Amino acid sequence: EYVLRSELAAGVDIAFLSDHDSVVNNSEMQLLAKARGVPFIPGTELSASWAHFNAYPLDDGHTVDIDTGQATVQEIFATARRMGADIIEVNHPYSEYGYFNSHEKNAVPGGYDPSFDLVEIGPLTDNKNEATRNRETLERVWQMWNQGQKAYLAAGSDVHDVWNFASARARTYVHVDGDLTIEKFVARLKAGHSFASQGPLVYPEILFGSEVQQSAGGELDLSYSVQAVSGLRSIRLIERGNEIEALAFDGISKLVPVTFSAHPVSDTWYSLVVEDMRGRSAYTNPVWVSVAP
Repeated sequence: EYVLRSELAAGVDIAFLSDHDSVVNNSEMQLLAKARGVPFIPGTELSASWAHFNAYPLDDGHTVDIDTGQATVQEIFATARRMGADIIEVNHPYSEYGYFNSHEKNAVPGGYDPSFDLVEIGPLTDNKNEATRNRETLERVWQMWNQGQKAYLAAGSDVHDVWNFASARARTYVHVDGDLTIEKFVARLKAGHSFASQGPLVYPEILFGSEVQQSAGGELDLSYSVQAVSGLRSIRLIERGNEIEALAFDGISKLVPVTFSAHPVSDTWYSLVVEDMRGRSAYTNPVWVSVAP
């Protein structure tokens, strides 16, 4: 009950629950959400000592039937899919028990497996380690995009104590056409039509996750409307992991239209990093560009 209250107080559109290695509370959460007229995504957080993964949405009637402490990553992923999960999300990838951190230490049973869908960006906190981990996560995901792996950014606050910590301090914004349904939300999320944010809002003319065709050297306009309640500090255009253009602001809080003109000469991708005056950022998924000779 209090998890749902916390999520509703945060203004989210979809309720979510992902207990560690358990689905025991999902049915009650489903009933509570239905009573409030809120869509609900049932999940579980498969929690090995070397990585945590959110698996969702789950089919009814399934339980976590493996010992995640003994399983390989392939067995964990197979369990998630068997439970009906369309999405496997890598949680806090560079924490002490994060998947990417463990992979770099050669500590993943079964070896690295890239068959996940999303990678989590966490909230801005007073813990400087969290800021470092988010930056490492972002750079790792950019490397994956350079290699053509379409695993997209999402956001999560990982709240365990809703009495002392706010839900949705970092949240995922997903573009859904028409009425909101779980099926459409998950499909668009998996397609990357979304961005992860600790605060700023980004409205693109070309949906994130889209693929566009472009002639070599031709002009490609990338237009957005951007806003931050705390005021904008900067907008950075990223191509293949490198900043190629940046705009600075003086804390303006109204909706700001911006257009970047790119001239790609080979297949590439573009994304934005938007920062507000409190240091909170939005990280967009890429626009993929296929360049014809």
